[in-house]
Amino acid sequence: MILTPAADTTLHQKFPDHNIGSHFDFAAGGVGSGERTRALLRFDLNGKVPTGATIQSASLALRVTRQPSSGGVDSAFELHRVNQTWTEGTQTSSSGQPAAPGESTWNARINPGIPWSAAGGVIGNDFGADVSASIDVTGRGAYTFASTPTLVRDVQFWLEEPNSNFGWVLLSRDENKPETARRFASREDPANTPMLTIEFTTGSNELRLTAINFDSSQVTLSWIGGIGPFQAQGKPSLSLPWEDIGTPVTTAPVALPLFGRMGFFRIRQATNVPGSPPPGSTNTPPAEPPPPPL
Repeated sequence: MILTPAADTTLHQKFPDHNIGSHFDFAAGGVGSGERTRALLRFDLNGKVPTGATIQSASLALRVTRQPSSGGVDSAFELHRVNQTWTEGTQTSSSGQPAAPGESTWNARINPGIPWSAAGGVIGNDFGADVSASIDVTGRGAYTFASTPTLVRDVQFWLEEPNSNFGWVLLSRDENKPETARRFASREDPANTPMLTIEFTTGSNELRLTAINFDSSQVTLSWIGGIGPFQAQGKPSLSLPWEDIGTPVTTAPVALPLFGRMGFFRIRQATNVPGSPPPGSTNTPPAEPPPPPL
């Protein structure tokens, strides 16, 4: 599976209160005048990688589109997991513009008034201390951060804790040296956008009912497996077509109203084409409430 960023931006020490979120590239490394730049990028896994999947590998491909006119100073670039929320922003020039409320800058994690632990963010606080992956970067061209156990762990963590998915920071290991900066194509450059390639396993994806419970007014279906969302269906007679009951759900269980004294119910993966035999769908036996007391 290949994902492109949901957000990316530059933090620029030379323009500490500017946001640079919607430019066609982002920067990392030391600029010629000595200031540092760092880039943030985040990928959204929701609805793309199944819940419960196990990440087997993860690699990140970037393209350097600009370098200092002198050729620059070569350096290693690192990825660290970000531990704090940030916002891409909408400013478009290469040096940015004064940040609007809510946008991220070198000084402010959320402008105004919510700073980083220190300007530009702090490794070991705002950013994870572990290096998720690294690669030597020289001139323009394509570079791939190969899969590492830490990179895989980051993606697995985001899959299991989506509310803690704040992406990675990209920085030069020698960012204090002038002319180590490079500009990388951002998501606003679709032909060269960053690409996160993920391989994962899901184990058995068979959709299987595990419990059917009913009372005088409703039947409750529980299941395991499958890839959501899931759609409940029912019909009062086998001779009638299946009808959707309610809206798709992402997790079990689901409670459904009974059709009088007899009914048929099933759960299917809502991503299947309506009318086709849905793989993994499961019919319940007739759900019949107990007879009224004598």
